[in-house]
Amino acid sequence: MDFASDKTETTGYHVRCVSGFTIPNGNFNGVLTITDSTANLEWENNTTAIDPVLNWNDAKTRCEALELDGKNDWRLPNINELHTIIPNNDNHYAFDVLTDQKTGPYWSSSLYDANSAYYVENYWDEPNLRDVQNDALIGVNEAGSVRSRCVRGGN
Repeated sequence: MDFASDKTETTGYHVRCVSGFTIPNGNFNGVLTITDSTANLEWENNTTAIDPVLNWNDAKTRCEALELDGKNDWRLPNINELHTIIPNNDNHYAFDVLTDQKTGPYWSSSLYDANSAYYVENYWDEPNLRDVQNDALIGVNEAGSVRSRCVRGGN
Protein backbone atom coordinates (compact mmCIF):
# COMPACT_ATOMS: atom_id res chain seq x y z
CA MET A 1 0.00 0.00 0.00
CA ASP A 2 1.35 3.41 -0.96
CA PHE A 3 0.03 5.59 1.84
CA ALA A 4 1.18 8.80 0.15
CA SER A 5 -1.09 8.23 -2.85
CA ASP A 6 -3.52 5.60 -1.48
CA LYS A 7 -2.59 3.21 -4.28
CA THR A 8 -2.61 -0.49 -3.52
CA GLU A 9 0.38 -1.32 -5.72
CA THR A 10 3.60 0.57 -6.19
CA THR A 11 7.21 0.00 -7.11
CA GLY A 12 10.44 1.87 -6.68
CA TYR A 13 10.26 2.80 -3.00
CA HIS A 14 12.90 2.00 -0.41
CA VAL A 15 12.03 1.15 3.18
CA ARG A 16 14.05 1.53 6.35
CA CYS A 17 12.73 -0.40 9.34
CA VAL A 18 13.42 1.00 12.79
CA SER A 19 12.44 0.16 16.31
CA GLY A 20 12.18 2.21 19.45
CA PHE A 21 9.96 4.79 21.00
CA THR A 22 7.84 7.20 18.98
CA ILE A 23 9.04 10.78 19.29
CA PRO A 24 6.28 12.58 21.20
CA ASN A 25 4.72 15.80 19.96
CA GLY A 26 6.39 18.81 21.51
CA ASN A 27 4.86 21.13 24.06
CA PHE A 28 5.82 24.63 22.86
CA ASN A 29 5.48 28.11 24.35
CA GLY A 30 7.36 31.42 24.30
CA VAL A 31 7.94 34.73 22.49
CA LEU A 32 11.64 35.56 21.91
CA THR A 33 12.35 31.88 22.25
CA ILE A 34 10.18 28.79 22.00
CA THR A 35 10.57 26.16 24.70
CA ASP A 36 9.77 22.54 23.95
CA SER A 37 9.28 21.12 27.42
CA THR A 38 8.90 17.59 26.03
CA ALA A 39 12.38 17.51 24.46
CA ASN A 40 13.85 19.97 27.00
CA LEU A 41 14.98 22.24 24.14
CA GLU A 42 14.69 26.00 23.74
CA TRP A 43 14.59 27.27 20.15
CA GLU A 44 15.43 30.69 18.78
CA ASN A 45 12.33 32.58 17.62
CA ASN A 46 14.17 35.40 15.89
CA THR A 47 13.24 35.51 12.21
CA THR A 48 15.64 38.36 11.45
CA ALA A 49 18.60 36.26 12.56
CA ILE A 50 17.59 33.06 10.76
CA ASP A 51 16.81 34.80 7.48
CA PRO A 52 20.36 35.04 6.09
CA VAL A 53 21.61 31.88 4.46
CA LEU A 54 25.11 30.93 5.62
CA ASN A 55 27.72 28.27 5.18
CA TRP A 56 28.01 25.70 7.99
CA ASN A 57 30.93 27.34 9.82
CA ASP A 58 29.25 30.75 9.83
CA ALA A 59 25.97 29.24 11.03
CA LYS A 60 27.77 27.42 13.84
CA THR A 61 29.62 30.61 14.81
CA ARG A 62 26.37 32.62 14.73
CA CYS A 63 24.69 30.23 17.16
CA GLU A 64 27.67 30.01 19.50
CA ALA A 65 27.89 33.84 19.66
CA LEU A 66 24.13 34.36 20.08
CA GLU A 67 22.91 36.18 23.18
CA LEU A 68 19.13 35.97 23.32
CA ASP A 69 16.64 36.33 26.14
CA GLY A 70 19.50 36.68 28.65
CA LYS A 71 21.10 33.38 27.61
CA ASN A 72 24.39 32.74 25.82
CA ASP A 73 24.71 28.93 25.61
CA TRP A 74 23.14 28.58 22.15
CA ARG A 75 24.41 26.11 19.56
CA LEU A 76 23.55 24.65 16.17
CA PRO A 77 21.10 21.73 16.68
CA ASN A 78 22.02 18.18 15.73
CA ILE A 79 20.00 16.31 13.11
CA ASN A 80 17.90 14.47 15.72
CA GLU A 81 16.98 17.73 17.46
CA LEU A 82 15.88 19.20 14.12
CA HIS A 83 13.57 16.22 13.72
CA THR A 84 11.67 17.27 16.86
CA ILE A 85 10.42 20.41 15.10
CA ILE A 86 9.49 19.09 11.66
CA PRO A 87 6.00 17.93 10.67
CA ASN A 88 5.10 14.41 11.67
CA ASN A 89 2.65 11.95 10.13
CA ASP A 90 -0.44 13.37 11.85
CA ASN A 91 0.34 16.85 10.40
CA HIS A 92 1.37 18.26 13.77
CA TYR A 93 3.66 21.17 12.96
CA ALA A 94 5.77 22.19 15.92
CA PHE A 95 6.83 25.43 14.28
CA ASP A 96 3.28 26.74 13.89
CA VAL A 97 3.94 28.56 17.17
CA LEU A 98 7.02 30.28 15.75
CA THR A 99 6.76 33.56 13.89
CA ASP A 100 7.25 33.65 10.14
CA GLN A 101 8.96 30.29 9.65
CA LYS A 102 11.13 30.32 6.53
CA THR A 103 11.03 27.59 3.90
CA GLY A 104 14.07 25.64 2.88
CA PRO A 105 17.02 23.78 4.27
CA TYR A 106 18.28 24.23 7.84
CA TRP A 107 21.77 23.28 9.03
CA SER A 108 22.42 20.68 11.68
CA SER A 109 25.63 20.35 13.68
CA SER A 110 25.83 16.69 12.60
CA LEU A 111 28.84 16.19 10.37
CA TYR A 112 29.13 13.37 7.86
CA ASP A 113 32.83 13.93 7.34
CA ALA A 114 35.25 16.88 7.43
CA ASN A 115 33.65 18.37 4.32
CA SER A 116 29.92 17.60 4.64
CA ALA A 117 27.14 18.19 7.16
CA TYR A 118 23.52 17.06 7.31
CA TYR A 119 20.67 19.48 6.86
CA VAL A 120 16.89 19.11 6.92
CA GLU A 121 14.91 20.32 3.91
CA ASN A 122 11.40 21.52 4.76
CA TYR A 123 8.62 23.46 3.10
CA TRP A 124 6.79 24.94 6.07
CA ASP A 125 5.07 27.77 4.23
CA GLU A 126 3.91 25.87 1.15
CA PRO A 127 0.68 24.05 2.05
CA ASN A 128 0.86 21.65 -0.91
CA LEU A 129 4.35 20.52 0.12
CA ARG A 130 4.05 20.50 3.91
CA ASP A 131 4.68 16.78 4.08
CA VAL A 132 7.93 17.01 2.08
CA GLN A 133 10.99 16.63 4.28
CA ASN A 134 14.28 14.85 3.99
CA ASP A 135 17.78 14.73 5.34
CA ALA A 136 20.54 15.52 2.91
CA LEU A 137 24.24 16.26 2.80
CA ILE A 138 25.86 19.45 1.62
CA GLY A 139 29.41 20.76 1.70
CA VAL A 140 30.18 22.76 4.84
CA ASN A 141 31.76 25.51 2.74
CA GLU A 142 28.69 26.04 0.55
CA ALA A 143 28.39 29.81 0.92
CA GLY A 144 24.98 31.35 1.41
CA SER A 145 23.09 28.15 0.91
CA VAL A 146 21.33 27.11 4.13
CA ARG A 147 19.52 28.79 7.04
CA SER A 148 20.09 28.05 10.70
CA ARG A 149 18.00 28.11 13.86
CA CYS A 150 19.83 27.97 17.17
CA VAL A 151 18.90 25.78 20.11
CA ARG A 152 19.94 25.33 23.73
CA GLY A 153 19.34 22.64 26.32
CA GLY A 154 18.65 19.01 25.65
CA ASN A 155 18.81 15.81 27.60
